[in-house]
Amino acid sequence: MQLRKKKILLIHKSVHEGALMLPEKKLCIASISSAHGIKGHLKARTFLADPQDINQYKELFFEDGQPFCIKKVLQVNKGSVLIVAVGVTDRNQAEALKGKKLFIDRDQLPDLEDDTYYHTDLVNLEVHNEHGKKVGHIKYVHDYGAGPILEVYNPETQKSVLVPFRDEVVPSVCMDARIVVVQSTYLKDLD
Repeated sequence: MQLRKKKILLIHKSVHEGALMLPEKKLCIASISSAHGIKGHLKARTFLADPQDINQYKELFFEDGQPFCIKKVLQVNKGSVLIVAVGVTDRNQAEALKGKKLFIDRDQLPDLEDDTYYHTDLVNLEVHNEHGKKVGHIKYVHDYGAGPILEVYNPETQKSVLVPFRDEVVPSVCMDARIVVVQSTYLKDLD
């Protein structure tokens, strides 16, 4: 019997790592971390599965709604990109953008296959055991390389457990009801 993994596409790594989702369904996909050189190049930390994918999003904007346009991606590193932005021509302009977050509209995201989710969609979903008892909610989604892991948090006991996001552990995800079912053997330490 082959066990299959549920898939999660990274848009946000984890909410606690700096990515955030605004109520209007705007998603943060990057944060400008520093200026690079004297020509106004920017280093940006991305919250995408592949940092190069930042090129796919033509309508980027800052949290206040001001547009931001990437002219060219110069270099791709693990989790970051070096970019040339329209209108940023010197180091002073680039340094003024340090710490700013870049957003996209939710409707720019591609449709997903079955059993595939965005990290941001799983955060805050209720977690129930296989008997229907609510035990907490998903606090974060982590991925350390061996596959996605859900951090399930019980606000009553203030305890968390890490649960592998696999079919045999998480048999059901209902996005409409905002409920994830997790096998109770993985939830024992929440009490």
